[in-house]
Amino acid sequence: MKNNTFVLKTTVLFSVFALAVMVLFTGCEKKEEPKQETTQVQPAPEAPPPAPVVKVEGTWKGTFWNKSMTLVVAKQTEGAFEGETTILWPRNTAKSKVTGTIDGTTLAMKFEDVEKHKDAGTYEGTLSADMKTFTGKFTLASNPKSTFDVKLNLQ
Repeated sequence: MKNNTFVLKTTVLFSVFALAVMVLFTGCEKKEEPKQETTQVQPAPEAPPPAPVVKVEGTWKGTFWNKSMTLVVAKQTEGAFEGETTILWPRNTAKSKVTGTIDGTTLAMKFEDVEKHKDAGTYEGTLSADMKTFTGKFTLASNPKSTFDVKLNLQ
């Protein structure tokens, strides 16, 4: 009986010791912090640089449908301008106020008659690389199928 008591006490003691070790090491286990997903914030794409401003102020001379033409650009703000065209017809001189735009990247130039009348229309074309020659077409507003060649040189 003494032997049984010893075995029983040893078993209980061993069980208590094992349980204490388990509790101790369970509390000491290394726990990893939950990984937080990090989202990299991409910088906003840079805005494209502004188109260069092409100066068109001045006097442009050339031809409109083989007639003498002058465009005087009197005022320019950035890519917009105001001026006046003069076309020398065989029997009269036609003058018209115009407003227009110039794209500094594509060198596309467009201007139109301010006053709307039967001979009013729109000039559209491009500037040469040296920005001294405008080549384009005039489209009659009253008949869009009627187009006329225009070529002007900055004086």
